[in-house]
Amino acid sequence: MERPEIFRRIVLISIFSVLIALSPIIFLIDGTLVVDDISIAAIIGFIMFTTCPVAAAVFLVSLIFTIRSYNKSLDEYNESKAELD
Repeated sequence: MERPEIFRRIVLISIFSVLIALSPIIFLIDGTLVVDDISIAAIIGFIMFTTCPVAAAVFLVSLIFTIRSYNKSLDEYNESKAELD
């Protein structure tokens, strides 16, 4: 049996949300996790503090719309199947 597409959409939403939340890591110096200057670390921390709630909001809103879309398509499928029977 083929896996429903809703699982694929939820995984994609999760990956996208994690990328949003962790995007400030791009700003780290030389790609390392060690930042020598405390002001740069503070800026990155502030950006992380703001991007994490944004990522959570994107995740929740996308998840709600995905579930609504799935339920709507499921209802339409059931109605069309009932008409054929």
